[in-house]
Amino acid sequence: MTRKAKLETLLAKLESGDIIQAKDASDVFPPEIDGPTVFKWLDVYKASQGSIDAAQLLHNALIPNWTVIGFDQASYLDGAPWGCYVAYFERNNPKNNLKVNSGHRFSDNAARAWLVAIIKALILERK
Repeated sequence: MTRKAKLETLLAKLESGDIIQAKDASDVFPPEIDGPTVFKWLDVYKASQGSIDAAQLLHNALIPNWTVIGFDQASYLDGAPWGCYVAYFERNNPKNNLKVNSGHRFSDNAARAWLVAIIKALILERK
């Protein structure tokens, strides 16, 4: 299975609201021998459970040239689903600009919404 297919499988689990297991994440992000991103799979698991710190670490490690545009909630009621928007801008070549919206239907926390946006950005980069 290609890396893009693995990312799409993980995205489908996130969008369906399934609980992400460590194995789901380690299939896509296997542990590295060394370096600052040895445990990306663990950060994927933590972000899916609501850790905004883990989502930020993933963003910085996986899509550092992308910008977080913002977060929003579908309504002001407690428990309303979250959305996250990230974008990639090239000032000198705007036709290469990319924007990703996580959507609102499945993200019960901001970190999970951010994780969905990160995964969608990685898929978009591999088109």
